[in-house]
Formats: sequence, structure tokens, C-alpha cells
Amino acid sequence: MKTILDSFSSAIKTSRQLLDESDGERRAVKWEVVFMDDSRLIAYESSASFSGRFKYNYHWMRPENELLIRWDNNPHYQHLSTFPHHLHAGSDPEARVSEPMTLQKVLPFIAA
Repeated sequence: MKTILDSFSSAIKTSRQLLDESDGERRAVKWEVVFMDDSRLIAYESSASFSGRFKYNYHWMRPENELLIRWDNNPHYQHLSTFPHHLHAGSDPEARVSEPMTLQKVLPFIAA
């Protein structure tokens, strides 16, 4: 089965699925993707059919595990205009506005 990761195979060194759980009402998946420059993405997505809620966390880091960017929609930082969507960049402690993200948006950003 073709996945979104296949579309970026020229930029990806390795990938592995760390989690794939479903209980009928909720599904959670987690991937680790290592890119050609040895940066790494840990991608977590969870969806609940009963509420329609989609949770995500895309954690992109340097080979030394130093954060580059983390996108998530944890419901904090209510002051941001894009609440609950936000990002964290590098060592900056302040959250920043971010459009709602998906793996389909994160992968081309990283590949570029």
C-alpha cells in the first residue's frame, strides 16, 4: 500500500512505524522518519470518530536531537490567533502561530 512517505522517498533515508493502534473509535499512529541530511521527524496523529477530533504532533530535530520545529495542536496557548494550532522553533520558549498541520504539509516543508 502506497503511503504519503512514498511520495518523498528521494528525501527519506529510512522510516518506520512506531505505533498503529485502533479501538474502533480512536486511531493513533506514530512514525519515525530519518531524512537524507540525518534530521529526524517523529510524527504522531490521533483521530477519534465519535468527536471528529484530530490531534497531532510533528517533532522535527537535528541529528543531535536538537529541536528544529515542533508543530502541534495541544489546547494551550489560547492567546494565539491560530489556537489550538501552534509551533515551537528551536530553543525559543515562545509558541508561534501555525496553520493546522498534517503530515502531507510537514513532509514537503522539510523536503524543501
